[in-house]
Amino acid sequence: MQFEPEIQQLLQRFELTIQQGVVQYYDTDDLETIIDCYIASDHLDKARIALDYAYRIHPDSTEIRCKEGKLLLMEGAYENAIKILEQIQNTDPDYIAILAECHLRIYNFDKSKELFSQYLTICNTNELSAIFADIASLYNTHNQPELALEFIESGIALFPDDITLITEKAIALEQTEQLDEAAKLFSIALDNNPYQPELWCMLGSILFRQNNFAEAIRAYDYALAIEPNDILTRLQRGHCLFNLGLFNEAIEPYEEYLAENPDDAIVITFLAETYENIDNLPRAKELYQQALAIYDEIPEAWIGLASCQHDIDGLIVAYETIKQADEKFPENQHIVYCMSRIEADLAAANFDDFLLNQSLQHLLFCLENDPENETLNFEAANILLQFGDYENAIKLYEIAYDKNPFIEKITLFMSMNYFALGNTEQAKKFLNIARETISNADEIFLSLFPNAKTLIK
Repeated sequence: MQFEPEIQQLLQRFELTIQQGVVQYYDTDDLETIIDCYIASDHLDKARIALDYAYRIHPDSTEIRCKEGKLLLMEGAYENAIKILEQIQNTDPDYIAILAECHLRIYNFDKSKELFSQYLTICNTNELSAIFADIASLYNTHNQPELALEFIESGIALFPDDITLITEKAIALEQTEQLDEAAKLFSIALDNNPYQPELWCMLGSILFRQNNFAEAIRAYDYALAIEPNDILTRLQRGHCLFNLGLFNEAIEPYEEYLAENPDDAIVITFLAETYENIDNLPRAKELYQQALAIYDEIPEAWIGLASCQHDIDGLIVAYETIKQADEKFPENQHIVYCMSRIEADLAAANFDDFLLNQSLQHLLFCLENDPENETLNFEAANILLQFGDYENAIKLYEIAYDKNPFIEKITLFMSMNYFALGNTEQAKKFLNIARETISNADEIFLSLFPNAKTLIK
């Protein structure tokens, strides 16, 4: 960091004094300047040396003790800083600001708000808009958007066109889930100065959260036009492409990111899912295994690996993998559902009613957590229908049908279920609906219920 020539000369003279090991007189103003410069340039070790030197010459200086509080704040020793500052009882604005920030950083938000409010009444009014923004930024950083908004609104009342305040308001609104309003304010800030890649990224993040992936890509593209080597922005752009189903295009940004971060198991899993979605199962399987070798606490990687093994290595290998995953994550509904699907396939391949019942029990477990899920209800109903539990099967079919009447073959299965229950009127109704989309509906029906010839004419 470069300072004014006079200050640079002062720093050089002080450093020569330290090197020579002599004691020369510096007044408190000079020593405060020296300490502030070292803090500003992040040379906290030099600031500590300057502070110790200052105490040797001015042991009772209130100003130097205030600088110690500031240095302790920068060093993260917030409670020690508070002890020192509260002994001083100074009314200097800088003292109040430092004490306020220390309280904020130990999550004493009420006290920090009181002190910051006091600070705003005595600080330099020429810097007032920037001070409002700085205070808001501190609260935003500490996930206190409501407090940030209190100071922002006070600041905007005085400086309605201040872009920094508008930006901080956008950040706070995003944290409070007011995404539309936050996006509008980020757009205002970018209209004022479009060369702010970090704001384009923030806008992109909001659009991503709103599932507006195409517009999010547009925002990330603006950011990358300014900073083309920002690998995190490229990664976010990759996530957008993935969510748009543009899997081939998503591969490049994921691989670019992993070239610099090869041990990021989460992103390796995303890349594996991308390859799985373009049916490159061998590559997907390899990547899932790579991710789990780095970090085996990723449920999605276990599910993806089992899914690939299902098609590459066979059901038994896939089943062993998903059982291992279930042992690690016994309450994970996605793993339980995957296990149910594999069990159903194994049961069908081996005519194994025990495995089919296991599949049903796992589906019912999932339904406890998601009772309105159309897929879970439909698949559980199918198994109940096979077991002849028609009363419970029809209840689940009806829930699934109400959610989505276009589930493949649901109307045919409901027709069979109603026939088994003796409700020929409903059986005819759903069979007629099934015939509209299933050309061999009658044939399938009769293969399972040969006694339905009177129904099918």
